[in-house]
Formats: sequence, structure tokens, C-alpha cells
Amino acid sequence: MRVYFSEPGNVVGALDATAGEQAWSTRLGPEENTITPAPVVGDLTGDGTAELVSVTNGGTVTVLSPDSGSQLAVYRRDVPVWTFPTVADVTEDPGAEVFVIYGDGRITSLDYTEES
Repeated sequence: MRVYFSEPGNVVGALDATAGEQAWSTRLGPEENTITPAPVVGDLTGDGTAELVSVTNGGTVTVLSPDSGSQLAVYRRDVPVWTFPTVADVTEDPGAEVFVIYGDGRITSLDYTEES
């Protein structure tokens, strides 16, 4: 079992809850003197395997592998994000969508498709 966290400087990581040790950490872009909102977990592809989604106050949305922290996809807008993303399946296609509320009030819906 893993516990996912964020910390200042656009860092997201995972703790191995059984061993009590850090499994991985990754920086989501240039270091900013801000706090990265908490990451969320959801099945974005509909394959039964979860992905990790994190946003930065700099406007970046990143899909990560929850096992390794490797970046699977990145979406950027030059508008801050101040709260964690929401993952919900609202369409009839497989997998959930990612909803992000930007600082200008715009809500963006993102659909991640895994590349083969």
C-alpha cells in the first residue's frame, strides 16, 4: 500500500505504508516557492489500474505512474491552480476524466489516453 504526498517546490512522492519508507519522489517542473496541492488517484484509462494526477500552482497538470512517479502526460496553462484536481467518470468512454479549476475561474476537463 502506498500513501501519496506533495510538498513545496512542486514535489510529489509516495511512501510505502508497510515499510514506512519513501518509495519515490519526483519534481513536476521548475522549483517554485509554492505548495503543490495534494495528488489524487483514479483509473483514467478504464483498465482497472490507477494513475496518479497532480497539479502545480504554476498551472501544470501531470499524470504519473503511481508505481514509479514517471510522468505519463503533462498539460499546461499559464494560469495558477490553487486546489487539487477532481477525478470522475462522466462520459461513456472507458476511464475517468480529470477536472481542474484554474485561478481565473475556468474549469478544464482533461481525458487521458494511454499510448501503446
